[in-house]
Amino acid sequence: DNNQKITGVQFNRGNPKGDSDVSGALDWSKNIYGAAAIGSYDIAGGQFNPQLWLAYMSDNAFLYALDAAYSTTIFDGINWTIEGAYLGNSVDNKLKDRLDAANGNFFALRGTVEVNG
Repeated sequence: DNNQKITGVQFNRGNPKGDSDVSGALDWSKNIYGAAAIGSYDIAGGQFNPQLWLAYMSDNAFLYALDAAYSTTIFDGINWTIEGAYLGNSVDNKLKDRLDAANGNFFALRGTVEVNG
């Protein structure tokens, strides 16, 4: 059983009052766009669950995240899961110069083994 979902969102002027904790850094007069693709697949006797998340705020930054997890039963009553994540951002050049900001990347990997008695 394979399941896929794709969704998108768009906000006009994310915070026109400028009353959030990041308002001094971002130009909130710009639009925010977002999209996500989420899947769930049965592969090799296990469950594969990928997610891709994207967000873009004009003249501010592009944000992206990829998460993928695989779970399976390796022996009777023993379940194994591995999950990897990558998150990153690309800051607009004008914002980089004004705030002395930089692009960023984050990687994570986690594995678990569960024994059911």
